[in-house]
Amino acid sequence: MKKTVLSLVILSILSLSLFPFLPISFLLAQIGPGSLKDAERYLKEIGPETPILEKTDLETLIFRIVQYLLGFLGVAAILIIVYGGYLWMTAAGNEEKIKKGKSILRDGILGLVVIILAYAVSIFIIYLIRGELPE
Repeated sequence: MKKTVLSLVILSILSLSLFPFLPISFLLAQIGPGSLKDAERYLKEIGPETPILEKTDLETLIFRIVQYLLGFLGVAAILIIVYGGYLWMTAAGNEEKIKKGKSILRDGILGLVVIILAYAVSIFIIYLIRGELPE
């Protein structure tokens, strides 16, 4: 039972983290059936402002990929923290389970701190490359 719940939680988090990669056609579902011309006109109107259709330079593309990866890793770290807390809370006085839960919790928090620092370093590097650092 516990493995089923944990696998469902992990599957739902993974599916939600992939939401930004959905094609634009899913976002146009509110346009009525048979109105393909309206959809084409709508895409032409919003085209340059849409992140999926936007043409970007290489450093922006790399920065977006790093953002998505670090966001995914942040979600994984939060799941690890929750799992460690769950183990600790359900230990029922068992010292071995308490120790294991605390260890997982500590490692999850350390991982989250490393991910946040990696995000800050990536922002610093992209500003350095673009020459946009404040004086």
